[in-house]
Amino acid sequence: MSPALETKFRLRRGRRYLRHALKESRFLKIGDLDLIVQPSFKLGYNPRVVLNYRQLELNLPSLLVGRTHIGPDQLAREYVRIYRQGLMLLRTFGGCVVEYNELQDTQAGGWAEALAATTGLDRLALMDSRRRRLQGEADPRNVEPIYLEAYTLYEAMRSLGGRAIEPSRQVVRARDPV
Repeated sequence: MSPALETKFRLRRGRRYLRHALKESRFLKIGDLDLIVQPSFKLGYNPRVVLNYRQLELNLPSLLVGRTHIGPDQLAREYVRIYRQGLMLLRTFGGCVVEYNELQDTQAGGWAEALAATTGLDRLALMDSRRRRLQGEADPRNVEPIYLEAYTLYEAMRSLGGRAIEPSRQVVRARDPV
């Protein structure tokens, strides 16, 4: 099969799989969200982006133990790609950010308001579910960043905490043409 035909075939098959997954689920969790948000919009859905994030330097030890075939620099590049694109998709399609520390802190609740507004889930049910599942401890604050671009993205996400971001006017106009 020619490369052009193979590409067409794979894209068509991918859309079919995505359409099926979207029909069968209310929410999708995916690391490579940049691969699913735009296609789901094109299929007629109204995707919203929830970025669950953590400072890279605090997440790297866990990733390095679990993904022994990938080094820290490659993991940092993946972090930057996913969160840089995630922020742009969030600003375009709407949604919210939720910091790992907020999920570990029983006193923090701003995340639940934003997540409830984004997903339509009940805020109190979200907080109760978090309380029942809580196992870890919050990360220490003020850890010296090693990967500056990743840290800049982390700070950008932190600045959006506790807010539900509305879809851009371009999304609204494409969804509801006048």
